[in-house]
Amino acid sequence: MTTDQSRIDQLLKARAEVEQELGRMQAEVSVLFTDVVGSTSYFERHGDIAGLAMVTRYADLASEAVVEQGGRPVKTIGDAVMAEFSEAQQAVRAGVEIQRRLLQLNATLPEQSRLQLRVGIHLG
Repeated sequence: MTTDQSRIDQLLKARAEVEQELGRMQAEVSVLFTDVVGSTSYFERHGDIAGLAMVTRYADLASEAVVEQGGRPVKTIGDAVMAEFSEAQQAVRAGVEIQRRLLQLNATLPEQSRLQLRVGIHLG
């Protein structure tokens, strides 16, 4: 065997070991997304300050439920929240809890200020 061939074999073996180790480190993650329905029209009706307050209120509501169910809020994008969970059941429970809290919050608001929240979950 040539020296070059020996080095190539060593590199391929090392690569296979690294890939095997990376495979052991991978974990499935479930991702939850929320999106406020009608947020654009809310901003148009109520203005930017009220719109930002609404988005913050719903993001806080969702983030608190996520953390309580063992998840981690990853980011907020406009009126959307993205969170990750190590277990699919946690993501589903958080989605249900978010909707429950939204129902309670909407009951305290005038009808024109109530919003709906979509929740989507990618189960990993």
